[in-house]
Amino acid sequence: MKKAIKWFFISIGSLLFLLLVVGIAFLNLSPQFGGKVSEEQQVAYAKTGHYAEGIFLNEEEIVMDINCHSIMAMLKETMNPDPNVAPDHNIEVEKINPENLLNQPDSLIRVTWLGHSSFLIETGGKKVLLDPVFGKYAAPHHWLGRARFNAEMPITLAELSNIDALIISHDHYDHLDYPSIEKLKNKVGHFFVPLGVGNHLRRWGIAEDKISELDWWQEASIEDLNIILTPSRHMSGRGLTDQSATLWGSWIIQDQYANIFFSGDGGYGQHFKEIGDKYGPFDVGLMECGQYNELWKDVHMMPEESVVAAIDVQAKLIVPIHWGSFALATHSWTDPVERITKTAKAMNVPIATPRIGAPIVLSEAFDAADHGPLGGKCAKDFKSTEMTELVFKSIGEFHAYSGLPEPENPLFSALHSVSPETDHHSCPESHEPISFDCDFYIISLKNIVSGELEYGRTKYDCSKGTLLFTAPRQKLTLKNLVISAEAYHLAFHKDFILGTELHQQIKQYTFFEYRVNEALHLSPKEETQLKTIFQSIEAEYHNNQDEFSKAIILSQLATLLKYSDRYYKRQFLHRKPMNQSMLSRFTEVLNAYFEEGRLADEGIPKVDWIAEKLDVSHRYMSDLLKAETGKTAVDQINLFLVAEAKNLLLAPNASISQTAYQLGFEYPQYFSRLFKKKTGMSPKVYIETNLN
Repeated sequence: MKKAIKWFFISIGSLLFLLLVVGIAFLNLSPQFGGKVSEEQQVAYAKTGHYAEGIFLNEEEIVMDINCHSIMAMLKETMNPDPNVAPDHNIEVEKINPENLLNQPDSLIRVTWLGHSSFLIETGGKKVLLDPVFGKYAAPHHWLGRARFNAEMPITLAELSNIDALIISHDHYDHLDYPSIEKLKNKVGHFFVPLGVGNHLRRWGIAEDKISELDWWQEASIEDLNIILTPSRHMSGRGLTDQSATLWGSWIIQDQYANIFFSGDGGYGQHFKEIGDKYGPFDVGLMECGQYNELWKDVHMMPEESVVAAIDVQAKLIVPIHWGSFALATHSWTDPVERITKTAKAMNVPIATPRIGAPIVLSEAFDAADHGPLGGKCAKDFKSTEMTELVFKSIGEFHAYSGLPEPENPLFSALHSVSPETDHHSCPESHEPISFDCDFYIISLKNIVSGELEYGRTKYDCSKGTLLFTAPRQKLTLKNLVISAEAYHLAFHKDFILGTELHQQIKQYTFFEYRVNEALHLSPKEETQLKTIFQSIEAEYHNNQDEFSKAIILSQLATLLKYSDRYYKRQFLHRKPMNQSMLSRFTEVLNAYFEEGRLADEGIPKVDWIAEKLDVSHRYMSDLLKAETGKTAVDQINLFLVAEAKNLLLAPNASISQTAYQLGFEYPQYFSRLFKKKTGMSPKVYIETNLN
């Protein structure tokens, strides 16, 4: 008997020891747990102001009382969850046809919920994935979690391709899924993650140059798509010893077509108001609303708080997230969406609760009125005490608003407005301005009868002819102008030129992104030449359209743009004194920024920020600088950085890392890469060459 008992305890002990060994091996060898933060990174993180003793900190303290009472309450709820904590049937999803993701117009703004906090965002012709979790379990092993509610995903990982950006809010398993990343990593152009999360991606074989790690309030971009990390009130961790070792946050995705807020996970706090004040309003707020509990409400909002947070960030529409896929708390699986919907309706906040896989195409309604901005009327026709702001989603809407008949082609329109009553229209200064933006291109030829047109901050009394260009969703503001009764306008949708040579060429014409007060001024001869092209296009537009009409219009449109490009370049050359003034002012702003010591605290100055200081658009500023110096605004900033770096590197006891941080670089390797690119030698070689 004693021998049997002895062997029993030996067996139990051996089993426990084996389990311990297996557990330790799993924690240390399984790629699921990702990478570790280095000592060098910890030093860098400490400079953020919200990192101390190896962990990131929230701006507002979180309170999670861990005591006998709370532990007992948690165990009781876990053992006896709501009977409806998970559905008793498979949740059907709406399938996504992969072909519908190809060759969509830039103006399409489509938001598709993939379940829980996973989204596919389409805007500006780009595809962005948010927290893609395609696995069956939101856990490192299936023993440690409940299965997903839906057996199938709206689209498989194999069917996804050409993802421009993949964004991760934090490294918890229901947001960062190793198997999903493994299958997506070669299909993604760039990864955007909070500080520290890049270590996981690097361990999983993702190249350094495909990863951008951001701190709160930092911005990055892919072409015209801006991606901004903003605070949230949460925590992080994938193992037993890395709690809050990496940063967490909410995200903003914005371009000329849309402004989208993604809350990630987190409790309610003052940061929502700060985000709204700085970056709002948002076309849609993807707001966390599930997996809550009174015991941890500081790190997961209650549904009612989610609505308040959406109001704080100034979201025009709420889409609830963090529900409908996994049971990570003890409440009913439908409780989140029922409560947030009820609260949103009570507070008169628009809300959409799509089926998993069902797309939401964002659109803004407009109020019909008697007069249109291009029909010869002015701001005095609009009875508003504030700026009148209009949005047109189609050329048909634009025609209806302007009191014009339906366009003869839904994707193209040629207008020639003439008023028989007078030779001009005026908009007195006492009347408020009107602004509008459209989901299509507009080219307008108007004559300035009197007054001056602002060109940046400089005013010019030059030729009357003014050619205006606006790209989709570029705001056009008209105020205090006196214009002739005759004007020409062309409006065309991106789909009209899709698949043509002009579709590729039009991206080269940066004047479509200039502000209205940076319009092209024409000489009488130039104006006559362009009027002829406008009239030819108008004549073809009004003819009985046949198989040749589109090709003829496209050819004439291409000619119009080439002439415009020529005249813009002429304008840069003829205004050389103003160009030099721009370079001088640009240099003054940069010098002041450097001399005030703002690099270390605020980072490298953004082109958009400098352009705002100079009251011009960043595209226009870059074109002026390039026309005068042969270098863009980014090149000029980099030259300043390199010049400053040369001085700092030769200072006594200077180090490359210290110099990089002084110049606003988060990571020394980025500084070294830029320095070598501009000087032909690494910082180390530069120091050795000049100090020996």
